[in-house]
Amino acid sequence: MMSESQYKMPKVDIVLISYNTQNLLLKCLHSLFLTPQGIELGNVIIVDNASSDKTIENIKAYYPGCIIIGLPNNIGYAGAVNEGMKKAKSSWVFIGNSDIEFRNFTLSNLLQQAELHTQNAVCCPQQVYPNNSYQRSWGYFPGLSESLHYISLSVAFDSMLQSISLKLGLHRKSYTVPYADGAGLLVNRAIFNQLDGFDANFFFYSEECDYCYRVWQAQYAVLFAPSSILMHHRGSSTGGDLPSISSVEMLFKSKIQFLEKNGKQSQIVPMLLIMIFYYIELLLIKFVPALVNQHSRNAWKSHVLSMITCISLLISLLFPSKNTY
Repeated sequence: MMSESQYKMPKVDIVLISYNTQNLLLKCLHSLFLTPQGIELGNVIIVDNASSDKTIENIKAYYPGCIIIGLPNNIGYAGAVNEGMKKAKSSWVFIGNSDIEFRNFTLSNLLQQAELHTQNAVCCPQQVYPNNSYQRSWGYFPGLSESLHYISLSVAFDSMLQSISLKLGLHRKSYTVPYADGAGLLVNRAIFNQLDGFDANFFFYSEECDYCYRVWQAQYAVLFAPSSILMHHRGSSTGGDLPSISSVEMLFKSKIQFLEKNGKQSQIVPMLLIMIFYYIELLLIKFVPALVNQHSRNAWKSHVLSMITCISLLISLLFPSKNTY
């Protein structure tokens, strides 16, 4: 049970980004307003990226108290977040996808940890799948470090340990991480404005990675709070469990964009080479499970798409032409 003092914490504004995900957004808002969060909500701001469904009409009908920003064009996730942050007033703002659902005290548990130190600029929760299984919530910055972590399977080993901890209810203490996954994160609004927000040149993917990189450069911190749980329908806002070639390509191009922006062009080719070997490693490990299990089969197909994308990008970089990346 939450103590009385925890209900007197500062207000938190909410900024949610939607693009043709009206049903997911309604579920998200239902969870926000119908579960105890242990805090007083400030402005709830919905930024719609020129959806062709009835997102705006439904939000007006079911949640008229929300502030709705209907953009005339799809300006990307980062640009939409920046537009939403202009309407935020609270010192802390939760930024999220439309494909998330809040659990009991998600926000108060986040805020408690975020306010422990004035250097905390970003705080992210433990994400879970709809069946409550573990989901990745933070990551390493793109480049050699990230790719080496993957191919050494240290990421998989750490994920296994965190998954066991989650199942046993052993919520570990909060700790700092390189960057927080952008599906749901709590940001200090003053620091966000100080750092000029998200870089809108990142249309989709790696915008949170770029922001967290700048947070660390400015001597602030990014915190992971496993005591806060957030359910995430990962992939639903981009088309489902099996990613499209275009979305995978967009992900890796955003990683390349991050490296180019930060003067790390020399890491691009080694990163792609290592990731190709990593996906070959995964395909070999998961070949037998993919024969008998549909979930493993989808994961196997996803790894194939990622490997093909890396190979394609690598070829276009090594043998550039006017018609390639």
